[in-house]
Order: sequence, then C-alpha cells, then structure tokens
Amino acid sequence: MLSFFFINFGPIIFFYIVNLFGDLKMALLGAMVFVAAEFLWLRYNRIKPSFFFYFNSLMILVFGAFELIIQQPIFYKYEAPLANLVTALILGLTLLKEKSIVEEFAAAQGRVGGMHREDKSYFFRFYTILWTVYFLVKAVVYLYIGQSVNLEQAIVMRLAIGKISFWVMIFISAGLGRSVWKLFEKYKLFPSQRRITSL
Repeated sequence: MLSFFFINFGPIIFFYIVNLFGDLKMALLGAMVFVAAEFLWLRYNRIKPSFFFYFNSLMILVFGAFELIIQQPIFYKYEAPLANLVTALILGLTLLKEKSIVEEFAAAQGRVGGMHREDKSYFFRFYTILWTVYFLVKAVVYLYIGQSVNLEQAIVMRLAIGKISFWVMIFISAGLGRSVWKLFEKYKLFPSQRRITSL
C-alpha cells in the first residue's frame, strides 16, 4: 500500500514536504524534477505508469509551469478555480471508462474483493460522481471568493475551505464507505437488487 502511494502520489508528497520547509518556487521546481525522474525510473523498471501518476504529474507540470512563468496576481486569483475545474473534468471523464477512477484506486488497495461486480462498479461510480461534484462546487466557491475579496484574504479562505472540505470528503469516502454500502443495500439501490425486485 505504501509503494502504491509513493509511486502514484510521490510528486505531490514531495511538493508538500519541500513547501513545508522551503518556499513555493523551490517546491514547484523540485516537484517538476521529481515527476521527470520518477517517469524515467518507471520506464527503466518497465512499470506501466498508472492513471493516478499521469493525472498528478499533469497537474504539477501544467500549473507549476504557469505559476513560475506568469507572475501576475490575476493568475493566483483564478488558478485554484481552474485547477478544481480541470480535476472535476478528469474525474468525470473516467466515468466513460469501464472502471471509474475511484474503483481503480480501491482495486489498487485490494478493497474490492467479495463484491458483486455490477454493484461494485455502481457503488464506485457513485463516489466518482460525488468527488466530481465536490470539485465543481469548490471551483465555483473559489471563483466567487476570488472575485469578492482581495488576494491575501482569498488565499487564506481557500486554504481553510479546501482543507476542511477535503478531509470531510475523505471521511465520507473512507470512513463511512461501509455504512453507505449498507444504506444502498437497505434501500435496494444496487442494480442486482433492482432486477430481483422487478421480477
């Protein structure tokens, strides 16, 4: 499980650690170098990069480059809404795949055993939609904040809202996952249950 996190989320973990003890520019440059180095390491060891690695690397490279090149307050005002909008778009697009991003994440951690295949996909698609809506709502809230207050206040408000709401979502997804599954079973929301009911 640890190797899964380091391989797929290594650049982001590296960014937060460096940013904690250094400055933003150093953290961004370091994370971008980390992305390139990890990609070469994966290729050398013939490990196929996962969707998570591509997603996190793309976010770091694109927004890191903009952050370093465009040193204008207007970018800082709209960076967070745009990042959340892109994240929502990518999450939503995975619903078109056979496995949504949440299902891939759960499967990588070995948390999908013993589930009915169709019900499992339905359940994880629900959570993918939930996370997609979350990032869309956060993008709108951040955009409103950016247009309503000055940059310093916006950064503080985004930081507080982002951290609190993110951990609430983690708790709903991981902490309450079993309870939500039981609620789906209780109210016969799964496809297999609806088929039996309709017979």
